[in-house]
Amino acid sequence: MREPKILRDLAWQLSKVAQETKPCHWISTPDGDQGDDWCPDCGNYKVRNLRRHDRRRRREYILDGGWCTDHDSMPFCAGCGSILSGSLTSYGSAEELAYYLENGLSETPRVDAIYLAEIMEALVYIEIADCDLSRITEMARQTIAAAGGANG
Repeated sequence: MREPKILRDLAWQLSKVAQETKPCHWISTPDGDQGDDWCPDCGNYKVRNLRRHDRRRRREYILDGGWCTDHDSMPFCAGCGSILSGSLTSYGSAEELAYYLENGLSETPRVDAIYLAEIMEALVYIEIADCDLSRITEMARQTIAAAGGANG
């Protein structure tokens, strides 16, 4: 049986042990959004580079964002590959859930915690078989323990 309070508690515990993410930014240009996500350091570097190559319109290159937005997959920096902050859409959560049910946990529990926290939040709304619910909540508990958090 699905207990929203238990799922939210697991999500909270996972978020406490999760690897820290960097703010998600994007670059607005005179020709529109470039489509890539950037951490603050790489984004600022890229904006400076774009401005240097387009002096006439340099003021129109802006590093935008820095707040949490919804994504179909977890955002990564186009420059350094760091995981960026963001929330998964229902579709993204369902895809990550399917991935974990098929492949299990990785060898980096603090990264798994990022994804599993999002999945736990979404499980309140996503249809899932009871046996899969048991498996994914057990993975969440294992991740919390492996990352050094209290086992709940």
